[in-house]
Amino acid sequence: MLPNHESSRVNQPQIRKLYYWLSYNRFSVLLYGGLFYLPYFLVLVALIVLAIVFAPYVLYVLYKNGKRGWLVTFAIVVGIPVLLAFLPTGSDTFDAVLRFLPLLAFYFYCYMLRFSVGDWLSDASPFGEIEVDERERQDHMFR
Repeated sequence: MLPNHESSRVNQPQIRKLYYWLSYNRFSVLLYGGLFYLPYFLVLVALIVLAIVFAPYVLYVLYKNGKRGWLVTFAIVVGIPVLLAFLPTGSDTFDAVLRFLPLLAFYFYCYMLRFSVGDWLSDASPFGEIEVDERERQDHMFR
């Protein structure tokens, strides 16, 4: 996890909603697994649409809660692969890998963010830790 030097005051309803959606965002990994059973194009389109819809919401919540470190991390972890995806390499194989890189980077970022959001909820309220742990138990039951 990245160190959190920002203020620990967070808008709990927004952060709880973000945590909820980050928990469901993990299920998009199932779509990656669907590459073996579903048409490649459909899975890729679904993953891209989910990322395009979810990214502005994540950025909005982080900005509203003053999590500038996570905004900078987003720019680095997701922004650089997006820029690299447009570089011509001359190799079809390497171009294909570069096309997937931004998508993988975004979902990796969401995975890292989910742990920090859980910590923010735990720090913000004495009951937050219990609620986050309860949510984790429920998630493990339905896997």
